[in-house]
Amino acid sequence: MPVGDVLHLARFSAAHDPLTNIANRRSFDEALEVSAARSARYGWAFTLVLVDLNNFKAVNDKSGHEFGNHLLRQFGFALRQAVRQGDTAARIGGDEFAVILSNAEDTSPRASRTAEGSPRGARQSRRVHNRTATSPRDSTDPGELLRMADGRLYEKKGIRIS
Repeated sequence: MPVGDVLHLARFSAAHDPLTNIANRRSFDEALEVSAARSARYGWAFTLVLVDLNNFKAVNDKSGHEFGNHLLRQFGFALRQAVRQGDTAARIGGDEFAVILSNAEDTSPRASRTAEGSPRGARQSRRVHNRTATSPRDSTDPGELLRMADGRLYEKKGIRIS
């Protein structure tokens, strides 16, 4: 394999989740930092959408980890298809995903479709929980945006965190 191909593969592997082939947590954190900095400096809006799969542990326990991995791969593929170039879809933890929708406020049709209906009908099956935070309206601090969206996600699920 040529050196250029090896380097390209190494860069891709460092930036992407090996199971879903979407951005990994490190890439997501970098993209969130850049988006927040642009929002603070120029006032450019973006929406952070956090998504997790409902009762995913029960799926793994009942159907096995291989089936759970299959669902995660499908979900990652669907997220990749649901976002535009310039947006970031990432797997940030076991069954947790995040999407950064550039130039979108959470009241925009695109943010609503991503938060409520994508990927491809998963919401209707009650397998997905999600919540958003928007910059600059909610905050321009990436950590605060993540905490807000995460808190809203847990609130939606009926879980209280101190």
